[in-house]
Amino acid sequence: LNIAMPAQIDYGDWQVETSGNKLPVASAMLRFEDFEGNLQADLVSHGGPDKAVCAYSQAHYPFWEQMLGHMLMPGVFSENLTLAGDDALETEVCVGDIWQIGEAVLQVAGPRMPCRKLAARLGNRRVIEWSTSKGYTGYYLRVLHEGVVPTGTPIRVLEKNPGEISIDAVNGIFYHRNRDQRLIANLLALPEFGQVGKSWIVEMVGRDLAWMDEILREQVRDM
Repeated sequence: LNIAMPAQIDYGDWQVETSGNKLPVASAMLRFEDFEGNLQADLVSHGGPDKAVCAYSQAHYPFWEQMLGHMLMPGVFSENLTLAGDDALETEVCVGDIWQIGEAVLQVAGPRMPCRKLAARLGNRRVIEWSTSKGYTGYYLRVLHEGVVPTGTPIRVLEKNPGEISIDAVNGIFYHRNRDQRLIANLLALPEFGQVGKSWIVEMVGRDLAWMDEILREQVRDM
């Protein structure tokens, strides 16, 4: 469990206000918008109900240590939760899954989109390219029930979303690896998928979505 408050950080010649330098804590109270003791510096690109918590798989750390050439500490990807176990991978976690961690109940909202601050923090401009091509992005969760989250507590999966659209599948759409029209339409129709992600897909796919309208009409007829 990693948290931080905004601070002015020098990344080479670039000075930026960021809360990316997160440090481990034993426990923290999770509110609907964020952990107590944690605050996003850029509330336009980060934070808000659909981005209250950022999670990242510990299983990706060996890859990054090899690529960057040094050991990495938990939280270095600016994640609040560094998660162990294959169940936390982007290929396994689905949009809309509901978890309980400690007293808090969270719901997976969509992928995290790596930004240049992360690349600057890790000292390599290719971090975004590697992250998106491998699908090692991490993901955001919204808070359904507030509560204390302790470090080291198991994640209890309360509900798997029946849509079964994985974070990896969404990344495939985000980063041009997948243009399956039905998948895109199903994702846009999924209530649990965050509005920021939906807007991003519309922008990435293009504004002419007539084909998608027809698929959505078919879904309604099938209900």
